[in-house]
Amino acid sequence: MSAFFLKGLRLAPVLCSVLFLGACEGWPLYLHIEPDKPPVVTSIIVDLLEDVTVLDDQIQELAPLPYPAVARIRGATASCGFDPDRDDFIWPAHVVEGNNGSEVVRVEGWYSGDVDYYSLALNQRGWLSVSLEWDNLPGEQGNAPYLPDEPDSDWAIESDLDFVVFDSLSLATGTIVNDDGYSLSYPERTVRALAVDPDSPMVIAVACHHQLPSGYVLHLELASP
Repeated sequence: MSAFFLKGLRLAPVLCSVLFLGACEGWPLYLHIEPDKPPVVTSIIVDLLEDVTVLDDQIQELAPLPYPAVARIRGATASCGFDPDRDDFIWPAHVVEGNNGSEVVRVEGWYSGDVDYYSLALNQRGWLSVSLEWDNLPGEQGNAPYLPDEPDSDWAIESDLDFVVFDSLSLATGTIVNDDGYSLSYPERTVRALAVDPDSPMVIAVACHHQLPSGYVLHLELASP
C-alpha cells in the first residue's frame, strides 16, 4: 500500500471536519437520530347503567372490554344497613398493630340492604383498579364511625357506600377476595391493581353501609399486563 494512500486515510477525518463541516455535523448518525417514541394509548371510556330489572342477589353481567378501558357504571342503592351477625361471607384477614402487639382481625357480617353485583368478563389477563364515588358526599374527613347504638350520631344522616371484590369461584363459597373498598373513606378505591384472569371473572359488589341511600358511579379500570 502506497504512502500516499495511507496519508489519504489519515487525512480523511481532517477533510470531513474542514472541507465538509456542515455535512459532517451530528456524526456518527446513529448517536443523533431521535428514537421513536412509544405510541400513546388512551383508555376507552364506556358508560353503563345499572340494570334495575336484575333481581336482588343476582349478578349484572358486563360484556368484555378492550384493553385499556374504563367502565363507568351509574347505579343507586335502594336501601342501606349492615348486619354484624351474618356469617355467610368470609372477609380477608388483616394484621393490625396495637398497643399489645400485632393481631389478626377480620370484618364480621354482611349488608342488610340493597347489594348490586357486577360481573366483568375478560378476554385476556390484565390488571383491574376499582373506585367508587357517590352523590351524598361525606365531609372532608370521610364518613363518621358506624355507631348503631347511637341513632343520633353523624352516621345516621350519611351515605357510606362500599365495594368488595370476589371472583366467580370465591363468590360461590362466599369468600371475599379484596375488601379495600370497605372503609370510611371517600372515594373508595383499591389500594393496588388486582391481577385478573379470563378463567375467573371478577365480581364487584356495591352496597350502602350507613343510613341514607345514594346514587353512585363505579369505576372499573382495565390495563394490560
